[in-house]
Amino acid sequence: MVSQNIKKKIAILNAKNEMNKFSFLEFFEYEMDGSVWVSQFEKTLKKFRSIDSTPLLNKEYGDSQSNNLKWIVDSLGYFKDKQELLILVPNILEPIWVNVKVISFEKSIEELLTISQTNEFTIGDKSTGRIAQLFCEEEGYEIHTEVSYVDVENY
Repeated sequence: MVSQNIKKKIAILNAKNEMNKFSFLEFFEYEMDGSVWVSQFEKTLKKFRSIDSTPLLNKEYGDSQSNNLKWIVDSLGYFKDKQELLILVPNILEPIWVNVKVISFEKSIEELLTISQTNEFTIGDKSTGRIAQLFCEEEGYEIHTEVSYVDVENY
């Protein structure tokens, strides 16, 4: 049986390899498990994943890939001018959160969609406490988003 520590180390190595695939998101720091951000965002993600959750936005499939991308980018516009984001690294079995510098918002969203094997991704903004998760469901795309208050001073 593989210990939790070894699993985490393997996940971090895999996350590093995944992050090397990005040209428009530049890794600069891992977010530690148990950080105030990871703790708060994980609670929010549980709500997003519940069966009775309602997405803020949804769009049926059927449009061209470029129109779908435009809709996703426009729908996530509140992240557009952010120079740094916190993302959940796609394609990793253990959740690994990393802080990234955004080179181009639109191109980074396109990369997240193409690199993610499920076409799903999670991004957050520490300056506002906003988190968004894009799901690809049977009928189309769903975007869940929420703003969380994080009292960093008293954590």
